[in-house]
Amino acid sequence: MSMRIKHHSLQQAGDSIVEVLIAIAIVSLVLAGAYISSNKNVAETQDTQEHSQALEIVQGQAELLHEQGSIDTAHNICFDPSTGNPVPSPPPTPNPCVFAPNGPNTQPRYSLTITGGVGATAYGISAVWPSITGSGNNNVTIYYRP
Repeated sequence: MSMRIKHHSLQQAGDSIVEVLIAIAIVSLVLAGAYISSNKNVAETQDTQEHSQALEIVQGQAELLHEQGSIDTAHNICFDPSTGNPVPSPPPTPNPCVFAPNGPNTQPRYSLTITGGVGATAYGISAVWPSITGSGNNNVTIYYRP
């Protein structure tokens, strides 16, 4: 009786460590790209929502200005969004012209101003807030002609 021993080549046993490392590197690059793209889309979506919210707030200031007929911007800087009353300059503390619609101490915090005034042909109503993308400030301005 003779025994036969089969020898398997080590090269046919499976993937080498180099092939596995290359596959892991490729998968990691794809996942990193997807993560970066997803974060950018989330930031752009929130930036768009903040612009829409600021536009609503500024339009609310224009409606309050329309109801009041005018505002002396030398002595008042905006309307208090909660009461509709003009806010004196300098504003009280806490400043109602720094408006956080999502609750106190939350972001975004919109700084409201009305420019123009008695004798002007139009008022400029602005909201300014820090950009979520970290690129300075965003702003929305509309003009109201009484």
